[in-house]
Amino acid sequence: MNFNLYRKATKDVRRNLDSSEPKADIVLIDPDFAQELLKRNTMNRKISQVHVKNITHDMENSDFDFNGDAIRISKDGVLLDGQQRLTSIINSNKTIPTVFVRGLEKEAMDTIDSGRKRKHSDRLAIRGISNASAVSAVLSNLVRLGKRYEGWGVITHKQLDNVLELHPRVLDSVSVTRKAFRNIENILAAIHYIGVYNNDEETANAFVQVFRDGQSTYDGDAAVFARNHLIDDMGRQNPSLRMKSNYRSKFVAQMYNKFAARKSVTTSRIPATFEVIGWDAEALGV
Repeated sequence: MNFNLYRKATKDVRRNLDSSEPKADIVLIDPDFAQELLKRNTMNRKISQVHVKNITHDMENSDFDFNGDAIRISKDGVLLDGQQRLTSIINSNKTIPTVFVRGLEKEAMDTIDSGRKRKHSDRLAIRGISNASAVSAVLSNLVRLGKRYEGWGVITHKQLDNVLELHPRVLDSVSVTRKAFRNIENILAAIHYIGVYNNDEETANAFVQVFRDGQSTYDGDAAVFARNHLIDDMGRQNPSLRMKSNYRSKFVAQMYNKFAARKSVTTSRIPATFEVIGWDAEALGV
């Protein structure tokens, strides 16, 4: 965007923040202007630090797109909407163009953000991508594996879009692993894609097939061990004793590393790291 187009409007708005009637402009908000606006933040809900981290990450990487979302201020100058974006502007030390609406009634806050927030899978579905929820989850797993995130970490929609752009064959891996084995399809698809990426599609396909049919491919087959262990775990009567999602993903990734190396497995421990050999931040590319 050509920032010069909005400099005059920005000056005018900063001189006349209070307005008796609704007005809308496109303005540039820098950290100083963001600080000024946040001083008027007397009615907003508590800030979501996770959401602020996500927005800040996108701003720092020039991935925060202009999408028409507005900063909104009431007739008497109270900030109604935009505190998290403004906080992120300060944290990232960036100048961001945005729609700026002033002169609203305070009651307008009751209707702001009343709809369901759009998930990344919604964005994919709008683009016509099949199995959008699964694709989004697999992309998240690829980021987590590449960044070695032990938990969920900070993963933004833009980051996931970039991963899909760099690794379009992820869609094929999602199709290959559909209904392969309950509760692990998404991590299985991520692992399968990593095998494809590393020119070892044969091993990736074989790993998935073992989960489908339970047939051993070598003595002490790691995939068979993992499959049997997961079946036993799902059979536990007390749900609180079953493997948590993060551990289950780490366990399957560990078993793939052993399967690819044809290592015999008869027992397992909680993996120290969440990784698949041959996949790191450089391979991820974002």
